[in-house]
Amino acid sequence: VIVKELERIKTAFTTPWGTYVYVKMPFGLMNAGATFQRAMDVAFSSYINDFIDVYQDDVTVFSEKRSDHLQHLEKMLLRCREYGISLNPKKCHFGVQKEKLLGHIVSKEGVMIDLER
Repeated sequence: VIVKELERIKTAFTTPWGTYVYVKMPFGLMNAGATFQRAMDVAFSSYINDFIDVYQDDVTVFSEKRSDHLQHLEKMLLRCREYGISLNPKKCHFGVQKEKLLGHIVSKEGVMIDLER
């Protein structure tokens, strides 16, 4: 999320090497989490609860059939491109049957607490 130019001064901080301002919203700012969530909700609004769930920077694509899943992934990736959302390939897991998510194990059987957590 880009910080408006007139608002950047509010993010200023000083180090021994100079004074800096944020150009993009850091997570530590008050209301940053809610602002980021709203931005993600807007980006994926037409897909949320249909085949996408979003919590902050965790985007989950779910599908009943593998053929549908490929189409859903394509729509999600196109939406990321459209809204300038970057993905970290090291954190992406595609086509999995079971996954740890926000302290839970999610699979076709349902949602269970991750006991390793």
